[in-house]
Amino acid sequence: MLREMRSALWLTLLLTQCVGPKSKECMRQVAVASEASRSVDPKSIDSVQKSLDAVETAHKACVEAGRDEEAAQLDKGRKDLRAHLERLQRKAADPSQRPISDAELAELVAKGDPGCPKGQGYKHSGKEVRCTGPQLVDLGYPAARSYFERRGYKVRDVEPSSLRAEHGAELFVLEYETAKDERPPRCLRIQPPPEQGWQEAVARATGARPDKVTAGGKLTLSRGQVDVSIEGDGGNGVRVGDCAK
Repeated sequence: MLREMRSALWLTLLLTQCVGPKSKECMRQVAVASEASRSVDPKSIDSVQKSLDAVETAHKACVEAGRDEEAAQLDKGRKDLRAHLERLQRKAADPSQRPISDAELAELVAKGDPGCPKGQGYKHSGKEVRCTGPQLVDLGYPAARSYFERRGYKVRDVEPSSLRAEHGAELFVLEYETAKDERPPRCLRIQPPPEQGWQEAVARATGARPDKVTAGGKLTLSRGQVDVSIEGDGGNGVRVGDCAK
């Protein structure tokens, strides 16, 4: 896939004649993307991300120049790169994939993994490891940002005091009372991936049993009761907490 993209970008660079400043900028960015693609390390998240950034910049430039053929080639390339990047990120974020010693594995099996939320678990080298860390809904801003970054989510701050984390179709928005707040978010918005129902998404984030999660109902957390409501009309998104502000 990456090899085909390199060839396509290089061929585009050789065959396309430039006219006008916007077309010249398009081709300049195609050259940058082509170089990044030729030197990409398909096993490196940083390298693939750098190549994806270059392709997206070139795509934008070619769209603005009205270079439809080049833009179409770049669009296919960026989709392939984005899918490859997400696979690398999922693998890197999977605690069952990281190399550990026999002694560390034995300790994880005995005591659990505090690096993942309570109520979840995973297999490592055929052994069951339970998660013992705090629930996502209880994480302050620093801990939440660290949690999502370790798992390969695309994370960014949203003014005035929210944290947004995306991974493919999955989206979390944690709204805090103040910027960089170390207290739990007052509101957690979740858009689960298509294969996951909103009740399961709430259960994973809060530790509640899925059959106890109801739209318009309440959940009892460590800090007290919180509201649960559906996001939008008939959608799969859900809100947990005080999301009216």
